[in-house]
Amino acid sequence: MDSLKNQAEMYIADPLVTATDLTSEWRRFVSTGELDAGKVRPLIGESWRRSREIGLDPFRTDPVFRLSGDMLHSKLREHSLLIRIAKPLMESLSTVLKKEPYWVTLYSPDGHLLWRIGRPADVSMLETLGCSLGTCKREDVAGTTGFALVSRCKAPVQILGPEHYFQQWHPISGSYAPILDSSGTLVGVFGIGSSTHGHHEHTLGMVIAIAAATAKELELHTKAHAIDVAAQELEAIINSINDAVIAVNLSGEIHAINRAGLGLLARQLAPGQPPSRVDEVIVAQPRLTTFLEGIVRDPATISDRRVRFMLKKGNRFDGLVSVTPILDRKRAAIGMVLVVRNLKRLEKMIGAMKQLEARYTFDDIVGASSEIQSAKRIARLAANSSSSVLLVGESGTGKELFAHAIHTASARRREPFMAVNCAAIPHELFESTLFGYEPGAFTGARTAGQDGKFQLADGGTLFLDEIGDLPLELQPKLLRVISEGRVERIGAKAPVDVDVRLIAATNRNLEAAVENRRFREDLFFRINVLRIHVPALRDRPGDLKLLVEHFVGRIAAKLGKRVRGVDPAMHARLAAHSWPGNIRELENALESAVNVMEGEVLRPDDLPPGLGARRVARPAARHGLTLREVERQTIEEALRDCGGNKALVARTLRISRDTLYRKVKEHLITCPVS
Repeated sequence: MDSLKNQAEMYIADPLVTATDLTSEWRRFVSTGELDAGKVRPLIGESWRRSREIGLDPFRTDPVFRLSGDMLHSKLREHSLLIRIAKPLMESLSTVLKKEPYWVTLYSPDGHLLWRIGRPADVSMLETLGCSLGTCKREDVAGTTGFALVSRCKAPVQILGPEHYFQQWHPISGSYAPILDSSGTLVGVFGIGSSTHGHHEHTLGMVIAIAAATAKELELHTKAHAIDVAAQELEAIINSINDAVIAVNLSGEIHAINRAGLGLLARQLAPGQPPSRVDEVIVAQPRLTTFLEGIVRDPATISDRRVRFMLKKGNRFDGLVSVTPILDRKRAAIGMVLVVRNLKRLEKMIGAMKQLEARYTFDDIVGASSEIQSAKRIARLAANSSSSVLLVGESGTGKELFAHAIHTASARRREPFMAVNCAAIPHELFESTLFGYEPGAFTGARTAGQDGKFQLADGGTLFLDEIGDLPLELQPKLLRVISEGRVERIGAKAPVDVDVRLIAATNRNLEAAVENRRFREDLFFRINVLRIHVPALRDRPGDLKLLVEHFVGRIAAKLGKRVRGVDPAMHARLAAHSWPGNIRELENALESAVNVMEGEVLRPDDLPPGLGARRVARPAARHGLTLREVERQTIEEALRDCGGNKALVARTLRISRDTLYRKVKEHLITCPVS
């Protein structure tokens, strides 16, 4: 069902293209073979061309091929089970639509009309247009039709009148959905047609639901379940929709309401009693009948109006209400359908989507030095490529900023950007976090399973920060995903294809890690295709003043403080600092200064104590030492420089105190007295 909904979004008619536009394009096409691709959807244009190529006459008036007599009876017997299961559902749906110019149709998998239900006048009109039982709607016989499109794309489709290839069917529009068995084979097609042009979005949802319910019932029939379960399945599907759906007539009486809609009632509907007026059972500001009054004056769709509902026990509910008028043949309003969406849930969804967006561009990377400009030049080239990128540099230099900017400038900028800090994930959760898991894959797993970061980033970019912390045992699986473009969730029986561009970052020496067998050489080569060195702040001193001005302006705006300038003495003091924490340390120091400043000019005394008092010498390159020896020597030097103050050492080395204690114990380092 979910897959059908996702596919349906691809084949919904363009609401900006009118029936008049389509009629003009159809006339141009049948005359010249040309069309405006901006007005005619690709699947329609392709079908028109196929119909034209096989020589179908778009102006034919004689009936298309249809079965009759024994051939029709044989076809009905062949699909008797499908008809028997579908008829109750069609009748149920027809009851909901009986006051509207709609009809419901059922087609065999080879395109013959098996059954139709609708008002007598509508059925008579169909007969006049040559749509009788047994009529064939395949593309090779009938050109572009709702059935032809669904049978080709195996997905729900809306078709507007002028999109039909035969002119005789231009007066009708409809929504169609495939009935698929468990193997994905087409076993039939449902349609809801209308003699009024429009997009009828609600009918597409109905036809999807009825198709899914029929497919489910066919499956259940093989297991000897009762046929009437299909109606229950249909009801369950409709009621599983999270949005409230309420249909009312011109008197404001509720004719249909789903389960989510019942949650808006201030008092219960009385069973067996005449329909209640919507304002009698739903308390809202503004009143819901206000929308009805507006639609009577001007039958136009209303979208996303904010409404507050007063529920039982004094509870309140804020929703966005969209209203679609129900129109008769003369385009006069005879009622309306209200769809109420939960505003809080929408805000959560928007927040979740923003987490998958890149937030920065190359303009956000401040600096005019040759070092930073060189890094940006290579990064811009990387944005035009699909190859893996490795960002190297010390902590706090802005590697993630570069990752965001590369994605934003790439062809994938409209797709997800997923950032993962490998150093922040517990080792036992690495595999499930990156690759996801199936329902019940392990104790404590979510019952619905969970997509991994690779699946969430499908089509976009996955940024693996601190990739040097990736556990060695998971590196082969990551290599396989990158190489094959397929990810296998924990507990899954088969892998899933993913299209992900990988950007990795590290502040470690991965070459040394490869040499010490802490990082796989083949994985290193795979991620180290485009290498970008992000320079440390001390290596780009010419950018310090620009960065200070940039951060001070941003911080002042955030804190609502007025900062008129920065004292030159403060610039000198900042220049005297070695910035072991790089740009992150600079930004934090400036935020601290803006918070405590008095007056409108930042001065040296506003900076955190000790900052810039002396320049800490960076250790010289240690050629010939192993990574373990370098780590031990670095900790020993930091302990000496900080007089044995472990808290200060941890801050200087940008590690936690727990990590420092563990490393001291591991390397058997004797600490000087603090």
